[in-house]
Amino acid sequence: MLTAPRALAAAPRLEIAEALAGQSRSTQELATFLGLSASVVSRHLQQTTRAGLLTSRREGSCVLYSLDGTRLDRIAAALGGLAGTGAVSPSRPLRGQSTTAAGGD
Repeated sequence: MLTAPRALAAAPRLEIAEALAGQSRSTQELATFLGLSASVVSRHLQQTTRAGLLTSRREGSCVLYSLDGTRLDRIAAALGGLAGTGAVSPSRPLRGQSTTAAGGD
């Protein structure tokens, strides 16, 4: 199962999320809108839905996908809570990064 940040790390899934901002769309609508095949969009929709970022509802013969605003708000709040905590900062290298300054002699 993908976590929410990992789900949005793939460019097609981020583009799908952007396309769903403010409007529900079907797989075929998204495929046309993004210039991708319906099967590729379907696969990304499944992964993003499993990560809890999308909701779906059936309307006639179509399934419409929407962003899960509540879940996105919680993620934004959690990320906002990291700001100013020193969890990640320019003076504290990320795991695997050298402690020497980049571009130094």
